[in-house]
Amino acid sequence: MQRHRIISGLTILLMFAVVAAGYFLVVSPQMASASTTSATLSSVQSQIRTSEVLLATYKSQQKKLPELRTQLAELRASIPSNVDGAGFIRELSAMAESSGVVIQGAGIQTAMNYTPPAKVSAPTTSAGSSGRTPSPTPSASAPTVTTAPSVAASDPLITTTNFVAVPVTVTTEGGWGATMTFLKGIQSGQRLFLVTKMSTSLKGDDSGLVDATFTGYLYVLTDPTAATSNATASKAAPKPAPTASATPESSQTGTPTPTPTATR
Repeated sequence: MQRHRIISGLTILLMFAVVAAGYFLVVSPQMASASTTSATLSSVQSQIRTSEVLLATYKSQQKKLPELRTQLAELRASIPSNVDGAGFIRELSAMAESSGVVIQGAGIQTAMNYTPPAKVSAPTTSAGSSGRTPSPTPSASAPTVTTAPSVAASDPLITTTNFVAVPVTVTTEGGWGATMTFLKGIQSGQRLFLVTKMSTSLKGDDSGLVDATFTGYLYVLTDPTAATSNATASKAAPKPAPTASATPESSQTGTPTPTPTATR
């Protein structure tokens, strides 16, 4: 009888041991794997939702692509990648004819390198006069605030190597109203022309005509993206292997071409 009790107790103990071993060896690893899989699934679902939002944004932007291309073409016509002096002269002639003035002369000078705006210091505040001798009648004096001049922010893509200003001088002859119409036209034409100075003088005869001189700048911008792409392509291009020459050739020395420098 005692022996049967011992065997039954050992059997029950063995059953608990098998169940515990099954939990730690099979169930627990499977639960950990299921938890990891669930976390990975949540992360993937989150990435899918983010990608769907980005895809919807890209589709919305794609609808605006024709409009953006039109704006880009207008901007490139306003600030082209080369001076195109002949095209600007033709535009001036058309404006002169429509406004009723006669162009007496037009000069396009050497391009000037673009200079980024200088950084301005923070506004300084100076208190009122504080002499050692006390004033007999105390008076409250407000501090004097010196405000630094505001400077427009410059795009980092606009540098001294890809953006230049071209000085231009135009002289015309015509009536005062026609001259003002011509001034408005050259400042709102297809090509960006910034008029910085205008001088007029009445002709000495009784014609009532006005001689006007307009001074300003055209602007030229090379495509920064294209320049970066060309530089990257030139670095990635394989260099040709040198070939041995059986007969040595005499070297010829030529006069180097002078590099044009922009005058400021």
